[in-house]
Amino acid sequence: MQKLRNNIRNNFKYIAFFLILVLLIFSQLFVFTSIGDIIPASSLEDDNDGDGWNNTIERSYGTDIDNPLNFPKDTDEDGIPNEKSDDGKFNGDEDDDGDLIDDITEDLLGSNSLDPSDVENFYIDNNKYFLIEIDDDNIFDLFYNPIGKYTNIYCYDTNKYYIDFTGDDHWNYIYDNGDISKYILEEENIELPWIFIIFVIIFVILIIIFLLFKFKILYLYEEYVEK
Repeated sequence: MQKLRNNIRNNFKYIAFFLILVLLIFSQLFVFTSIGDIIPASSLEDDNDGDGWNNTIERSYGTDIDNPLNFPKDTDEDGIPNEKSDDGKFNGDEDDDGDLIDDITEDLLGSNSLDPSDVENFYIDNNKYFLIEIDDDNIFDLFYNPIGKYTNIYCYDTNKYYIDFTGDDHWNYIYDNGDISKYILEEENIELPWIFIIFVIIFVILIIIFLLFKFKILYLYEEYVEK
């Protein structure tokens, strides 16, 4: 009985050793890349030109593995090339400029999917929203809600925007140089030209005088002097 137990114990050691060996060999054969594909580990170690892109990826994208100035285009430098590879092995980056809005959405909105400066994000009640610039004038043009809705904004002053959050043509928030606050009507504080104010005052005075004469509260009279 004791001999049988020893045999079982020895066999278990051999089996455990064999399983560990298999796992180690398998882990060295394949690794997962940031792009989401499985690539042999040996190829990840090969980077002939030292440009940071392994030979396997460069071959897939048709770039020169021996030229450090020739490699897949990666606008936001996140290690994922912008486009799909020539051989279809890699899908490419869904957000080329890394501004947190995918390329398809940027194309629909009219912004540049290769320019991170035309999108600015901020939070309202812990939810992320975006200001979008679409006409290259360095002024944001749209308020974008990630659920798929976008509405108008108005640039009142440098870096100060009124936001129509609900799409009902009424301002709801003010975005001022990175700070967000609720819109209050009095904050608009529109200054009227002084000449317009003076004109209105004169007009009102003339109307009052006219009414006083009309209702004979005031009247004109001539004073006769005997000769």
